[in-house]
This record gives sequence, structure tokens and C-alpha cells, in this order.
Amino acid sequence: MDNKQIVRDFYEKVINAGQLKEVSNYIDPSYVEHSMTPGQAAVGIEGVGEHVQFFFKPFSELKFNLDLVVSESDIVVVRSTMTGVHTGNFLGIEPSGKNVETTFIDIFRIKDGKICEHWHEYDLPRLILEIKPGEESI
Repeated sequence: MDNKQIVRDFYEKVINAGQLKEVSNYIDPSYVEHSMTPGQAAVGIEGVGEHVQFFFKPFSELKFNLDLVVSESDIVVVRSTMTGVHTGNFLGIEPSGKNVETTFIDIFRIKDGKICEHWHEYDLPRLILEIKPGEESI
């Protein structure tokens, strides 16, 4: 399977389907997260679960749409758009019930058919503005 398909399948079968029990099918045991989320303590496969839950707990109906997937050698870069509904506490902001949308750029390194490293950047200011009390979505 090519590296782009591994990452696409990870998004579809783990992230968008909410099937964290499938993580080990896509993540190498030596996995390193270079962009840990606040409060993330675990590393490796367990850390991936914590990383994903950081977004799943405060946002229901969470979906990542893959806008662009580019691969070079063992690296896959994804630009995605996350959508969901703010139904839980996120970084101290109480649930607003607002629809949210923000963009992510994720970089994955693949080794022997599994994801072994990950970096990400996302538009946190946009996300916070969308969920702040009294603020209208942008």
C-alpha cells in the first residue's frame, strides 16, 4: 500500500470513524508525536489515542475533510478542514453548541507501512474565536 493511502485510511478508519481501537493498525510502536496536545502524557500508540481524544471530547460530529494529500519519499503532508460542534470544554471554554471549522496541516513519516512520526499545525485562533461566548463564527 502506498504511503498516501495509509494516511488516508488512518483518517477514514480511525479519525473520522472514531475507531480508536484501530490505531495499532496504522501506528508503529516506536511512534513519536512532535506536536503533543495540552495534557498529553502518553507516547507511542497510547499517545495517539490521547492526541485524538483532545479533539473528540470537546467536539461532536467531528470530521476531517482531506483537502490536499502530498507525498514525497517517506513523508505525507495533509491539509485538512476539521468541522464539528462545540459540545464539551475546550481549553477552558465551556460548550457553546456552535458549529466550528478550522484548518490543519499534518506531516506524517511512514516506516514499514505504518505512521512512525507526526507533526501538526492548526488554526487555533480561528477555532477559539468561533467558540468564545458572545462571538459570532467567522
